[in-house]
Amino acid sequence: MDTRWAHSLGLALGLAMALAPAAGRAAGVEWLQKPTVKDFVAAYPPRAATEFMAGKASIGCKANPDGYLIDCKVISETPADYGFGDAAVTLSAKIRLSLPAGASRDIVMPLRFDPPIRQPAPIFQQDPKFTAGGGAGPYYPDAALRDKQAGEATLECLLKASGRLDGCKLVSEAPMSKSFGEAALIMARKGWVTAAPRSAAGLPMAAEDVQVTIPFRPDAR
Repeated sequence: MDTRWAHSLGLALGLAMALAPAAGRAAGVEWLQKPTVKDFVAAYPPRAATEFMAGKASIGCKANPDGYLIDCKVISETPADYGFGDAAVTLSAKIRLSLPAGASRDIVMPLRFDPPIRQPAPIFQQDPKFTAGGGAGPYYPDAALRDKQAGEATLECLLKASGRLDGCKLVSEAPMSKSFGEAALIMARKGWVTAAPRSAAGLPMAAEDVQVTIPFRPDAR
């Protein structure tokens, strides 16, 4: 699933989990572990994700002595036939509760699934000192520049909400053995390649896994 879902699903998860223990709170039930945003993204029903469909489901479970939910079964799901019930059961494995002594260990857990706001793909930009059409730039490999060799390198990075690229790894470079990949990694690390700040509903988005291709054009004017 597109990682651009992550931030908005995180908000949806926070709301869903706040509602889920409504009955439990009255009985003194506390959260010890909740599903992560990554868990929620992975469990979101594929058809519902494709159609940006919201939904909800209630599951009935038992809590074992350690507070983990077991033997979960779907009680209801809306809309039907989208897989929200199965998704809720999947997420139940990531939940752990603290139950007071003597509390019932029969748990009814409602979960709500809210799709995110559609987000455009990130648009990458290069520092004015190094643009696709503006010259070789300070990290152009010496040998390639001397030979007026053009090239490009593709990186896989974590795009932060600020637009910075982090933890980049080289995916490919062309031509090989001209050090374009090494140069691109340096540029990303030094912040010479960024994207516009990312947000959803006015809030910073969670980090995204992205690929960015950096061109090298020695004769650009």
